[in-house]
Amino acid sequence: MSFNYPVFNYHIVLRRIFNTSAHIVLLITLANCPAFANSLLNETIPEHQQHWLNVSEHKVLSIYLEEETGTAYGGALIIPDLKEHPASRGISNNIRTALAAKKWHTLALELTDIDPNDNQLNSDIIQAGLELLNSKGIYNIVIIGKGTGASHAIHYLAESAKNNNPLLASVRALVTIDVNHSALNSTINTLEQISALSTVYLDAYTSNNQQQQLLAKSRRQAARHLISADRQQSKYNQLKLPPQIDSYSIEENLISKRIRGWLNKNIAGFIIKN
Repeated sequence: MSFNYPVFNYHIVLRRIFNTSAHIVLLITLANCPAFANSLLNETIPEHQQHWLNVSEHKVLSIYLEEETGTAYGGALIIPDLKEHPASRGISNNIRTALAAKKWHTLALELTDIDPNDNQLNSDIIQAGLELLNSKGIYNIVIIGKGTGASHAIHYLAESAKNNNPLLASVRALVTIDVNHSALNSTINTLEQISALSTVYLDAYTSNNQQQQLLAKSRRQAARHLISADRQQSKYNQLKLPPQIDSYSIEENLISKRIRGWLNKNIAGFIIKN
């Protein structure tokens, strides 16, 4: 009796093992590359939600979600933090999806490839986002910015107030979360911009550390021109948000619920039927 054993070409087997390992290493490397990760996220966004903004020589992605209830309180222009994709897990993504489920259209800007130090370009992109919302018949708008995005929102609104930008008529409120004071090159500059604001302003923060508490106090001082002795008439409110325990969820959480509650109380003065 004879047996026919398979003959292995160990060179081929080793080569395949090496190639497989190389592919795994490559995938891990790419997964840790922000540009690659962002391109993958872009692929997951339905085409009807993608709106490209042509600003200067840049083509900027914005993600539009129509409110889901059949009636609308207005629209939210969302500006994420530095290098934060609006569809990645986190506060900005949670807010954009949670608000859309509760009577607010949302438009989130994808700024991961935009130079955060180019204030003019970032302002032009915010302007284009507002124009897009206006083109959809949305004129009751809140700008919501986080971190560096919050700083750019403050800069845009302050400069727009100085220059009598007609688009300000449709911006009813500003909401910032954990303002990055150093984003516009200096804390003093950010505070000066806040002192020039005329928009109803919710200044929210999540951090408990002493530095952030001091910065929150400095922002309140800079916004004193918006504060009234009658809290019902005050245009500035500061809000300590709960811990970000479930900010990775796309369902409404404590943070998005608090912000939505403030919006509904302060700027949802009328309902627009779809």
